[in-house]
Amino acid sequence: MSISAVYAITAKMYRLHKINLVIRIYNMKKTLNFLRRSLGISLFLLFIIPFCTPVQCESIMDETVSRMGKLCETPDFRIYYEAKTENRCFYGAKFEPGSGVYHGTPHDVSYPSIPNAIDTEYFWFDSTLTNDVCERAEISESSERSGKFRLYNWNCALKDEVIEPADYENYIKNTIDNIASDGNDSLLVFGKEFNINDNFTHPENFIKLFRYVADYAHTKDNIAVVWAPNNVGSVDLRLIDFYPGDEYTDWIGMSLYVMPYFQGSKAQTTWSNSVSFVAGDYSNAVIGAKVITDFMETYNIKKPVVITEGGVGYGEMPGREDYINGFEYVDWAAQQLRKFYYEIPRVFPQIKINVSFNHNVDLDFYRYDMSDSPELYSIVNSAVSTPPYIQGYPGFSPVEYPEMHDIEVKDSLKLSAYSYEPKALYLNVKYLIDGVPLYETLYPPYEFTLDSSNLSEGTHTLTVEKYSSNQKLDSKDFKITYNSKDSNQTVNYPEVPVFINGEELISDQPAFIIHDRTMVPMRAIFEALGAEVNWNEENQTAVGTKDGVTISLTIGSRTMYVGDSVKKLDSPPLIVSDRTLMPVRAVSEAFGFEVNWDEPTKSAYIGSHNRLDSLKQKISEMGIDDKIYLIINTHF
Repeated sequence: MSISAVYAITAKMYRLHKINLVIRIYNMKKTLNFLRRSLGISLFLLFIIPFCTPVQCESIMDETVSRMGKLCETPDFRIYYEAKTENRCFYGAKFEPGSGVYHGTPHDVSYPSIPNAIDTEYFWFDSTLTNDVCERAEISESSERSGKFRLYNWNCALKDEVIEPADYENYIKNTIDNIASDGNDSLLVFGKEFNINDNFTHPENFIKLFRYVADYAHTKDNIAVVWAPNNVGSVDLRLIDFYPGDEYTDWIGMSLYVMPYFQGSKAQTTWSNSVSFVAGDYSNAVIGAKVITDFMETYNIKKPVVITEGGVGYGEMPGREDYINGFEYVDWAAQQLRKFYYEIPRVFPQIKINVSFNHNVDLDFYRYDMSDSPELYSIVNSAVSTPPYIQGYPGFSPVEYPEMHDIEVKDSLKLSAYSYEPKALYLNVKYLIDGVPLYETLYPPYEFTLDSSNLSEGTHTLTVEKYSSNQKLDSKDFKITYNSKDSNQTVNYPEVPVFINGEELISDQPAFIIHDRTMVPMRAIFEALGAEVNWNEENQTAVGTKDGVTISLTIGSRTMYVGDSVKKLDSPPLIVSDRTLMPVRAVSEAFGFEVNWDEPTKSAYIGSHNRLDSLKQKISEMGIDDKIYLIINTHF
């Protein structure tokens, strides 16, 4: 194991003491424990990590560094548009909003004038409170606080302690009873940041304890359970080893911090440290969040996500000997804050709660309380006071941000972007219509409103470009078809014959070729394929079911659900002349049908009988010699 790797793990241990310190102000026993564990850091350097052999640790570290390096070094550029809420990303979890993001802070420190939809509290699992000494555990000040939605962080520091949950039955049940007795909807985060070496090194111990807590918490109607790692954690641990299972988990959480240098030290900010912990030149909230969302996608975990604590460090904490006391990175932090609050809801609609840790803690590396900086506070205030952030609980956002596609508009179109380039903090995004520049901006979310004054009737090309230092790095093109509200004109799309098992699909509205894709009437195609169809007008979603297979498509969304799987569409469903059109290939193949395109006749064939098969069958029925069929087939 390299010295830099050892340092990376060791330094990460310091990070976890931030919340410890807040709580230990009220708990001298925990303060003593903190000092004991801090002194143990030197021993850690001698014994490395007893959880695995040096070979195993090095293998996991190499895997982590390689994966994180690829994540941090991959550019990205995505365009979004503002649309009314259609619940495109909704899992049906307890207390989950259909759309939008709840914002919150620790209950004892709130931003002035910024509404909190969720209240948060931190406390620690006390391993001394076994059944023989614990009659009732109290949650500090819980009954005195107002609010309808709360986040309880029940943290654990059981590094080497292997305990039996049943020995703590009274303590666990009494704690959960106290939370439930508030009468408010609550998220219980148990064992937050378990993937930090100083908290748990035995996955089986964590899982057993988490399941025990979750089982009892799930007996309460007003409590949902959150499994919440630190987004980067320790480089020698695998998240999946700590996952208790979908049945025990309602939400997925993450800690998400953005910092100028790795653990506050410019001298230690090597490439491996920077990519492993998404720090330094690679600092970016979206990249940090992708660590968890990619993990969820890999293991098919479909849950809403909460940022249990996070923020952008904008200034060094005074009093530390290892760097310049009190140095500030306000300009850097301003850009990072814009990314944190604007880009995350666009890139990750599954993130439904964002809790800002606006504390300055003495032994932390950076300051996070934005109220100390008017410029930074203004950015946060502006961001969370507007959609998609939800201003109260319960609630939802009136708008969401689907990824851009070829689109028909009747009025204005509000556009924005996520733009990432490794090591480039400031990127320039330019908007053009038919090659004519209209607008450019350096600041996330790179918003631009395309209105009717920029468009004439008909189809136009929208181009969005990404630049760094006047060098164009990427470009996206979209077809924008404009029809004014007062215009009686309709877009003339070419009609397409569609055949299913040799029989032509007959409908009151034909199929069309739209942006090089065959689009068919929703109800006609579902019924012709033998599927039951249900239409949700409020969500603009169609659900078809056939032979145990269920598919779901939403107007304007490129995401199609096939059972529990997700399929990305080349062309989203849309509405033309008040009729809903679906992409024929995606829908048909989802139900197990083969789709063929016949270029000479511009026709689509679905099922086992394509055009030639159908012709051969009819010739055979007429008793015509096969040689004649072959001649016809050759020239067809």
